[in-house]
Amino acid sequence: MSYNGEKVVTLPLANDSQYQAVVVSAESGLWRIEVNGRTLKAKQAFSCLVEPQAGDTVLVSSAGQVLYILAILERDTGTMRLSLAEETDICGAQNLSLTSTESLTLYSDRLTQLSTQQVIKSAEIIGQFDTGLVSGERMTVRIGRLQLITDWLQSMAKQAVQQFQNYTRKTEEMDKVETGNMAHSSRGLYSMNSKHTIMVSEKDTRIDGEHIHMG
Repeated sequence: MSYNGEKVVTLPLANDSQYQAVVVSAESGLWRIEVNGRTLKAKQAFSCLVEPQAGDTVLVSSAGQVLYILAILERDTGTMRLSLAEETDICGAQNLSLTSTESLTLYSDRLTQLSTQQVIKSAEIIGQFDTGLVSGERMTVRIGRLQLITDWLQSMAKQAVQQFQNYTRKTEEMDKVETGNMAHSSRGLYSMNSKHTIMVSEKDTRIDGEHIHMG
């Protein structure tokens, strides 16, 4: 918590250095507390991670001329906010778990995840972003059913291999293929149906078969 240098008056209560107080409000990085009918100002101790709220019953200690809130003893509401330093590390020696019965939300301008292995298991995953980049050496995707809807799709690869049990492609307007060489091989029937068919070769055209039917 920041401190604006305003003098904080301690409360002489016999020889006790710790006592209970009630938080009244927050003011300029300090907290107004009430003790035995007197309203004083106190700072939040660095080790007190839970940020005080109005109405909290707190444990207060005096150090010289400054009062410190050491801990939150009681709170009527179930809300809590942790007040951490600008740079904070949370370390678990072996395992660290975050559990929420309803929802868990992370807010940050930049979120970085580093791990040797990452496992994500969910009944439903929803992702939304403006731009995205995924890079890696190898990826295997196994999905029961995949539907891809996009306004524009571009795929680039040095080598591509596709294998299907059944393959259906439908193009509403123009379907254009440009290649250096092309080979089509079919173990069974190879059929072409169109209203108009044009075949143009600059040099040779060869049609070979046991039977050739034209017309």
